[in-house]
Amino acid sequence: MTLNCNLISSTGLAIHNGSKSSQPFQGMSCRNCGAWFVDEKQFLHHMAVIENQSVCAICRECGKYFISADGFKFHMKMNHGSAEECPECNVCGKRFQTKHHLRRHMTMHSTAKPFSCSICGTRFKRKDHLQKHVICTHHKSPS
Repeated sequence: MTLNCNLISSTGLAIHNGSKSSQPFQGMSCRNCGAWFVDEKQFLHHMAVIENQSVCAICRECGKYFISADGFKFHMKMNHGSAEECPECNVCGKRFQTKHHLRRHMTMHSTAKPFSCSICGTRFKRKDHLQKHVICTHHKSPS
């Protein structure tokens, strides 16, 4: 899927516009504090200075904003493009941004728990879940 990014804001921010005609900035609401902005520059300034977040893209189709280009591309595929391009779980039908995310998800459908806590013996399907358990429960960095 090729994104039709034909509008660049004065701040250099690439903003997706799904149609050939430019849609004006309709206003934005900060997801963190709920503040409403009718000016794009004020919104971007608020996000950078107050929320300490760099907005990399704003979807002109629905108004969502993104702090990562990958999140924006995934959003466009899933919501305004061809979701068929995203890898799909053959068990539950959920779609994922990458094949890696699908492979990680597939462990949820398995009963195997190959990762065991060396302190208490609790077993986990994923290594990152074991590591989080060790840090949160036993207050130790995983080895």
